[in-house]
Amino acid sequence: MTVGLGLLFLCCGSAPLSASLNISVSHYQLKNGLQVILSEDFTLPLISVAVTYKAGSLHDPPGKSGLAYLIENLMFLGSDNVGQMQHIGYVTRTGGTLNAATMADRTIFYQTVPSNQLALVLWLESDRMKSLQVSPAKVEAAKNELLSELRRRHQETPYLEAFFRFDRMLFPAPAAHRPIIGLEEDIKSITYEDAQNFHRQRYGPQNALLCVTGSFNTLQLRDLVNRYFESIPRSHDTLPPPVLPEPDKTSGMETSRAASIPAPSVLVGFRIHSARAVDMHVLTLIDYILCRGKTSRLVQRTIKRDRLASQITGSLERRGDLAAYRIFAVNNSEYSARLCVGSIYSELARMRTNFISEEELNRAKNRWKKDLLNRLSSRADKALFLSELALNYGDPRAGSLDIGRFQEVTPLMIAGLLNRYFYKENSQVLYILK
Repeated sequence: MTVGLGLLFLCCGSAPLSASLNISVSHYQLKNGLQVILSEDFTLPLISVAVTYKAGSLHDPPGKSGLAYLIENLMFLGSDNVGQMQHIGYVTRTGGTLNAATMADRTIFYQTVPSNQLALVLWLESDRMKSLQVSPAKVEAAKNELLSELRRRHQETPYLEAFFRFDRMLFPAPAAHRPIIGLEEDIKSITYEDAQNFHRQRYGPQNALLCVTGSFNTLQLRDLVNRYFESIPRSHDTLPPPVLPEPDKTSGMETSRAASIPAPSVLVGFRIHSARAVDMHVLTLIDYILCRGKTSRLVQRTIKRDRLASQITGSLERRGDLAAYRIFAVNNSEYSARLCVGSIYSELARMRTNFISEEELNRAKNRWKKDLLNRLSSRADKALFLSELALNYGDPRAGSLDIGRFQEVTPLMIAGLLNRYFYKENSQVLYILK
């Protein structure tokens, strides 16, 4: 079934202008369980192919953090008909680009190539889906690469260990706070059998999603998808996702000291106990109101007015059905870091008791819509966006519903979630000091 997603965007200005962005989307499933999403776009002779596996750090076995990330690396080390690193060579020789990413609940491989190379990319992705070659030597090579990257990140990101520590504070369940890249001792303990079993359990077609966007003939593309993917057998060892217990609504405060950090800083986080879809839309707009842009509340309060921070950012993070909102502020002294936390609490208290104006809420919605438009400006980003909708809602055509939920958010809904989660007794604080 193919439908057009009518997405309504309001442009910033004194008189809002509306523009319709129609995305043609086809969504179906092969007999082996592989979900397929097709979206035509003939503006340029390019196509993007994204394959998403429901395998991420949440699924790493206990004591084996980094395993999903290791499999991401192994996926480039050869399959039955494609040699080591040849996938990259095939794509780049066409003038194409490619990338991959491991997240808490998924691993994504995506590439953009000229549209006449569509069959090549489908063949490459199908070959490693059905016949990835995992060997003890390749596992050891991938482990060494991960260990090198982990050491490099520690050198380049002085706050990294503090970020890992804060994850443990926000998400007490071990499966939820495992670093995606893994811990050094866990990476060293990964065996060939661990990698082989994890791949067999998590990387079958019934646990994957194929999305193609760009300039193609839909009937021809369906034939290609059937030719390359339909014969791949299901994996019979798929494991259910981990069940994450909800953490208590309690507060915590810790201090981390590291001589290598460039400046004293502080992390403040609020646990969100049920990441319901309707709440995520409100929480996203709270993020925009608090930390996105020069006019956001915490930028104006902590940087412009109180001069307690030189930088402040916020992020909404999900771990399965759990979520948290994280604020990171860079300060010029330990004293200003402690005062900065007080300013954050004070601004949140003001927002809990005084509704934000419709004007301020509409500014946040407009910034979000602008960012969404930017996400849809390339075929690769569009493929990732449609894949995300399919994973989050079970249907990539939920885009119009997604937009509608954002438009329906009211000041009362903002205040309701702020009062439910954003208060001192439900906060975790980590001071990062020299």
